[in-house]
Amino acid sequence: MPSTSRLAIIAHDGKKADLVAFAVFNRERLAEFQLVATSS
Repeated sequence: MPSTSRLAIIAHDGKKADLVAFAVFNRERLAEFQLVATSS
């Protein structure tokens, strides 16, 4: 079974919209990772 790399994505409150835009723009590439994020 191939291992999946993990990627943590974290943004300060003032940058969350930028992080969402980044994730949407890069969604195909990010789909290759197991994503870990904060819940705040």
